[in-house]
Amino acid sequence: MIDYTLGSLSQRLDGSFLTASLLPAFFAVVGNIALFTVLVGPDALAAWLYNLSSFEETIVVVIIFVVIIMVGVLLRALSFVSVGFFVGELLPRSVAAWSTRGQQRARSRAQSLSGDVANSSFVPPLRDQVRHLIAQRYPQDETALRPTRFGNMLAAGAEYPWNIYAMDGLLWWSHLMPVLPRDPVDVSDALEGAQSRLLGLLNLSLVFGVIACEAVVVLGVVGQQWTAALGVAVVGGVLAWLGYMAAVSQALEVTSQIRVAFNLYRHAILTQMGLAIPETVAEERALWQGLTQELLGLSTEVVPTGDGMEKAAATEGRTEPAVRGNG
Repeated sequence: MIDYTLGSLSQRLDGSFLTASLLPAFFAVVGNIALFTVLVGPDALAAWLYNLSSFEETIVVVIIFVVIIMVGVLLRALSFVSVGFFVGELLPRSVAAWSTRGQQRARSRAQSLSGDVANSSFVPPLRDQVRHLIAQRYPQDETALRPTRFGNMLAAGAEYPWNIYAMDGLLWWSHLMPVLPRDPVDVSDALEGAQSRLLGLLNLSLVFGVIACEAVVVLGVVGQQWTAALGVAVVGGVLAWLGYMAAVSQALEVTSQIRVAFNLYRHAILTQMGLAIPETVAEERALWQGLTQELLGLSTEVVPTGDGMEKAAATEGRTEPAVRGNG
């Protein structure tokens, strides 16, 4: 669900594009220029720049600017691929299985911590907070467990509307986004800002990781400058890891906002579809399940289209009340 929204977000050439794609592209170009400088030597590069005319210097600046824009557009186009990589979907099967087992052990340790807290003398609110944090970081469904921390946080966020309202998160999120209010509080912009920061951190982590790999190839294999290569690789790897961990923390904010959006504004979907608002949670869960089947073409029943309307029971040739409205 969130990877879908991140992909749609990356299609906008605005402030979100600046945060999510253009800033990481700047670091990518600057990092490669730094690698080239170390490879050929600072003195040689300084002498080359000194011999350039004003017009040639302008051309160089324009080329660098254009390259940054092109790399930013490329990062935007590959947003689904980068998110899939950090989720763990693009990992080799053996690596993904090994990493998933590690996530299973991490979840078991977190659950055992919750049990220790429950058996201690702490007050009940603290036990509830621990359980809530675990629910935010790991999906309840064993089959939904992903190979990475980031993937599990996204899986937990997508699982929430189904656990509470029997709503398919991926299916109904695309219906919920257009009806999020923009006045007086711009929920859409707040969520978009959090998502752009998340995608920007993922792209920064990817850029630093690529630069670390480039340093080994360019400085080590080609330039035979192994000391510099290992130094840049270590620094790049550390920055990539820090960017990834920051993205994991940011994912917690994004999933929390998505939970709030479902809790507060899911009924706006029913209003736009001309459907009655259910009076009980059980009725609402049954309604969302029926609507999901209708949208997926899995049901032959006609979903009610408004207050006072009835659904036809196709197999019995009769009508019966469907969902009671709240007035």
